Amino acid sequence: MAQPPQYLRDKNFTDDSGSGTDHSAINAELDRVSDSINDIRFNLALIQADDGRLRSDVVTYDSLDDQIVRDISGAARAEAAAVRAEQAAREAAEKAAKGIPGATGEQGLQGEPGPPGISPRIDVIDCGYAQETQVTIINAGDAFFHS
Repeated sequence: MAQPPQYLRDKNFTDDSGSGTDHSAINAELDRVSDSINDIRFNLALIQADDGRLRSDVVTYDSLDDQIVRDISGAARAEAAAVRAEQAAREAAEKAAKGIPGATGEQGLQGEPGPPGISPRIDVIDCGYAQETQVTIINAGDAFFHS
């Protein structure tokens, strides 16, 4: 059955006076209401499972509107791109964790000059006391060397 029949009332019972009710007309009206309701329930059972959701075989690719198919395809492509990007990020993180060197970056800025070191000026004092003994003192900044 394609569609259940539409119910249209045939008899207006207010037309009958007092005890002149047409019982067979009431039965016929109720029979048509019952047929319509039962046919609706039959058709509903074709598409709706007992849990209220659509039956799994109801929505097929052929039953979808072209715009829905395009939307789903676009969403699937976007999801696939996101999965690829996530995989690339995961691989890059693994490479970084393994210490695989990357490309050399640009030269940084020159740093501040450091504190001055030992003076390059060396004072040598020769103090000879005797021919066999000679003492040399070298003054290199604050350090003194004796020989």
